[in-house]
Amino acid sequence: MAFAPHDRDPGLGRLFTPDKWDGYVADRQRVLDFLAEQRLTNTVVITGDAHANSVRNVPASFTSLDGPPIATEFIGTSISSEGDPPSVVTRFGGDVNNPHILFQNNQRGYVRVVLERERWTSEFRVMSTVRQPEATASTLATFVVDNRAPGAQQI
Repeated sequence: MAFAPHDRDPGLGRLFTPDKWDGYVADRQRVLDFLAEQRLTNTVVITGDAHANSVRNVPASFTSLDGPPIATEFIGTSISSEGDPPSVVTRFGGDVNNPHILFQNNQRGYVRVVLERERWTSEFRVMSTVRQPEATASTLATFVVDNRAPGAQQI
């Protein structure tokens, strides 16, 4: 489940889902504090089992969602579970309550990763459909994390 926080109901203050890392604030904070103490600058967290794609710059504290990133999280969807979404939803940033979330998408597919000495690249590949054998895959979005530079950038 997602490591980075996600404020699900900003109208009521902050509402987090307790069965994800949001339910383990102190434990997550210990991990983030360790990253800061070790001066690790380009940590990548890979998450799945969310039935959605997402890219999140992980803030150093859940109380400052717009704070500078200490890590980057890439969340991959399922390849076929739950079938095609009723309607495709894709968002690139723009959520003032969750400014650290750079990308969200509900299509089925996978994430192709290219790891080089100076750069991590995640290509979000989505399927045209999972219900027909003649489905095609295409790259919807690509994000990179450069060495010694926390946080993802879309390219």
